[in-house]
Amino acid sequence: MNKSLRGHITNSEFSKSLRDDSIIFENKAKIGICVSGGADSMALTILMNNWVKNKSYSLVIFYFNHKLRKDSDKEVKFVQKLAKNLCIKFKFFTWSGDKPRTAIMKTAREIRYQTIFQYCKKNNIIHLMTAHHLDDLIETYYMRLQRKFSTIGLSSIPKKFNNKNLVIYRPLLWFKKKRLISTCEYFNFDWVRDKSNEDTRFERVRVRNYLKKKNMDSKRLEEDIK
Repeated sequence: MNKSLRGHITNSEFSKSLRDDSIIFENKAKIGICVSGGADSMALTILMNNWVKNKSYSLVIFYFNHKLRKDSDKEVKFVQKLAKNLCIKFKFFTWSGDKPRTAIMKTAREIRYQTIFQYCKKNNIIHLMTAHHLDDLIETYYMRLQRKFSTIGLSSIPKKFNNKNLVIYRPLLWFKKKRLISTCEYFNFDWVRDKSNEDTRFERVRVRNYLKKKNMDSKRLEEDIK
């Protein structure tokens, strides 16, 4: 299960991961991918684009512009250019109007998913992929552990989740982030550096820094999650 000791994720390794997770699609399926432009979603896009070659499936890249960073418009163009270069359909959404003063990241996430879910429903897309990875899983698990969640609540991020008529897949959930970065580098793709990932006002960033500082044993946490 621990795939973090190797470099980039190979195409065959990714294909095996899909099979192991029983991720299958109907003929001529349309598959949506949530792409922020960061290394995580870039790696997922690269691997999925390689995987669908010579298959009857088509991909759609979804980008949600939260309008929370001054460079957000540039990031839209960055992802749009990626989609054009890979000949993948591109659809972007913009969060307009006033932003909340509190719980802004939580609200942004909810609005992002709600908007994309609605688009998928209207356009008969029943498969959606996100680039959550092992570091995300461990951080979420640790945050819930500190809040003394029950065993069910600690399960945090599922690999496959049914949301009415939409199935959400997270095929990278057991890969470490450093392998996703290595994948982008191996296939020679750049990615967006999100400065909010270093902003300690956010709980996840503080937890991430704490786990690194304390050199928490990720293998032990992985076993706990299992």
